Amino acid sequence: MHDKSPSKSGLGLGCLPPEIQGMICSILCVRRERDHSCQRDEMLSRKALLALSQTSTTFRDIAQPLAYRMFDAVPNNYVKFVRTLVERPDLASHVKEIHEDTYEIGGWSDEDDFDFLKTVAVGLGMEDEQDPEFNSAVEDDLSPGQFSMEILLALVPNLEVLELCINAQGNYEETTFKHLQRRRNRVGPAAKLHHLRRLQIQPDWQDHWGVWFSTPAVGVLLHMAPNLEHLAIVRNKGFDYEADADIPAIFPNPPLSLRTIQLRNCALSDEWSKPFVERLIGFAPRLEHFYYSAQVVYIGEMLGLHFSPQEFVNCLRSRRKTLKTIDVDLEEHMVDSWAELVTGDVLAEFENLEVLKLDDHAFCRHYVNPNTNNRHIIASRATCLTDLVTQSIKELGIKIHERSHVWPDLAELAASSAQYPNLERVVVRAVFRMRSTVTRDVFKEENQQHLKKLRQDFSKTSIRFYVLEELNG
Repeated sequence: MHDKSPSKSGLGLGCLPPEIQGMICSILCVRRERDHSCQRDEMLSRKALLALSQTSTTFRDIAQPLAYRMFDAVPNNYVKFVRTLVERPDLASHVKEIHEDTYEIGGWSDEDDFDFLKTVAVGLGMEDEQDPEFNSAVEDDLSPGQFSMEILLALVPNLEVLELCINAQGNYEETTFKHLQRRRNRVGPAAKLHHLRRLQIQPDWQDHWGVWFSTPAVGVLLHMAPNLEHLAIVRNKGFDYEADADIPAIFPNPPLSLRTIQLRNCALSDEWSKPFVERLIGFAPRLEHFYYSAQVVYIGEMLGLHFSPQEFVNCLRSRRKTLKTIDVDLEEHMVDSWAELVTGDVLAEFENLEVLKLDDHAFCRHYVNPNTNNRHIIASRATCLTDLVTQSIKELGIKIHERSHVWPDLAELAASSAQYPNLERVVVRAVFRMRSTVTRDVFKEENQQHLKKLRQDFSKTSIRFYVLEELNG
């Protein structure tokens, strides 16, 4: 039924003002909240919107674009989905977000479907004279999934958010996105995703090996996103040293307008970590926000081998004029020397820094050989925490484990709050770790002994004080 006229009873949905119909569609439209999966809700939302679009032409015009706005997974009926995007470029232009957490997407069930996809690929400029039948799209472990994703990305020119999986050379073939590269070489700027603002690259959720930033698909995607603002890489291992010479193929020139770099659950511990971070930072001359979290420490792993907090800060110094956020979480990795600690002297160079989040052992001098001759230096300076806080900081986040040395520092911070007029918020994350030397109950009791007094201390200041307990170690 595609009729704008009201029903005989005068109560049909089609008789509602367009503004009301738009509100109904908007309520049904699911919006993804940060990293929380809502695949089932998103599918139900699309089903409801498409059903609603059948009730009137007004609802069709409003609901159909909303139904195609966000996909929390590539639809299972992939060939039908591609056919719709090809036949309805108006709907393809409304696809804004794709969130995918597996390699194994798309594909085809028979030769007719594959012939259709090959025709689409040729129309998009993805063909190769040496492989006119696209045999490379079916011969390797991941090729059907790669080929399917490449076609999809070429059909949605207004995409704004993309989360997808790639694979480094390992158990499977390496993700190359060579068909997208051919299209870019052949079509030029029209092949780029000019509206893409956020890109998240990750391995398949079942893959625990992680990905190399030097995987060819990464460079293809970055060259396609000239206006990218937020780059997130999950379970990243840095550069594959063998690919170091191919850096120009990865980093576009001129650099992208990146504002945010987020490295989540990553493993940076070898000699290639520093050049990787330095090049990544150099890739973002307007960088404002830097987030890093180490992968969870596994049983038997050596601690203290990770890229140190001070090394991160040193790499970030080239962006000291633009950076507003530094958030580095090293999980349970510890530092071994004073040279690896973050200091207030260095942070003072970041004149626009507003948010600082660190582990306590990233800056606390008491963790590093407290019984050595360095004790007179500790005694002659402010507390480790107050020495760290600069005048520009508005939010301070500290992660602690058991037996933390930072509790007295927090009390001193509250007592000297007048010296930090811009500080608005202090957040303590008390994390019970897998390797904890105390029981969970002792850890909770230890925290409570300090928190009651600290809450009283901070209540007398203008600083909001929060504690988040994580007891699932």
